[in-house]
Amino acid sequence: YGIVDAGVAYKKAGAGTVTSLDSGLNSTSRLGFRGTETLSGGLKANFNLEMGLKADTGGNDAALFARGAWVGLSSADFGSVNLGRHKSLTYIYGAQIDPFMDGLLGKTDMMFKINAVRDNSITYTSNSFSGFSVAGQYGFGEKTGDATANRVTSVAASYINGPLNANIV
Repeated sequence: YGIVDAGVAYKKAGAGTVTSLDSGLNSTSRLGFRGTETLSGGLKANFNLEMGLKADTGGNDAALFARGAWVGLSSADFGSVNLGRHKSLTYIYGAQIDPFMDGLLGKTDMMFKINAVRDNSITYTSNSFSGFSVAGQYGFGEKTGDATANRVTSVAASYINGPLNANIV
């Protein structure tokens, strides 16, 4: 899956102007690979690898799969548990209501680091029960010399029913 977003940009630079071909004018260009394998007892094994691309140069983010790299298990009974590099819960739930489909959230920091990813993390997402679901995320941090640095815990609750989408993160 993916998005290629490129366009011609016209910018004022001091007394002059610059016309250039830019990548990601509305949304970040990306390339991703995802898969699911059905196991026994209704259990599924899942994976996702996603990288950012620069459509104008062919380059990518600093890390190969900087936008996400995880593996996990899911079922209709308990929801899903994924291990690896995830987008923050604030980003995930914010993107559901972003009218620019990730264009606004991906471009601004608003009041907090909304576009953050969580390395070395576990994310649990419940199934929907009459529109209600919950999620939790724990990032281990794992910084050399300080095991608690960059440690993150977040929780979210969501209610989605027809046109109503209410989230608390």
